[in-house]
Amino acid sequence: NCRSLRSPDAAKRNPGTPSRIALRSIRATFAMRLPTVEDCCQAIAMASPPRSALSPALAAKLTALGGRLGQSDGELEDVLTDLSALPANLIVRASREIAMATRFGWWRERNGLLFLTPFSNPSSAPELLKKNPDYAWLFLFHPSGYVREAALDSINSPPTSPFFFSALAWRLNDWILPVRRAAGRCATRVLHRTSADVAANAALYLLDRRFVWGRWSDEPKVLDAAFARQDVIAALVGHLQQGSTGPLTSCLRNA
Repeated sequence: NCRSLRSPDAAKRNPGTPSRIALRSIRATFAMRLPTVEDCCQAIAMASPPRSALSPALAAKLTALGGRLGQSDGELEDVLTDLSALPANLIVRASREIAMATRFGWWRERNGLLFLTPFSNPSSAPELLKKNPDYAWLFLFHPSGYVREAALDSINSPPTSPFFFSALAWRLNDWILPVRRAAGRCATRVLHRTSADVAANAALYLLDRRFVWGRWSDEPKVLDAAFARQDVIAALVGHLQQGSTGPLTSCLRNA
């Protein structure tokens, strides 16, 4: 039998019993080097490299603005215009990148988790908000909860894009309770005045976030009120008539 296994022709004529075939298969499997966790992580990284939510040009504008906060209202307006053009579904990734690009803080690892440590002076935020209330939209992404709370309390105009609508919704899910409460007050003040098209576009992403984002409890009710407006529903129907895949499928499932 040993000689027949060494001969390819003999092996074909006498492949052996099923148990011997299984044994050879097991030996061949264990002869191979099994992939390690590092191998798997590297393969995933090579297959799908992380994509930035911000373009290099926008990141550069944020960095320049962060070094001159309060010195150029034109720069702030330009940055907010570019941020407004981002899709609503980038809000989570973009939040961290905006804080880093604007040099609001840096990321540190603690107990296996990443924390953004602020290094810009939070005490200067109220002065900037008094000077130009539009800084509130940028400070929604500040690592200091005090600054985020102050920004939310100073917003009195509705979001003009799905991205900033989602930014308010993301703050409703903030990891700090006083910020979530401030976001609730802010949403109550302004979301009912948001244009129907902006709210409908944001809804395509946000309707199923209530089942994914884990920190909020009753906070999504203010979003429900905004999405229940008749003009928003009509705008959603228009979007649903144009397609039936992607976020629209989630919208139908969670409506």
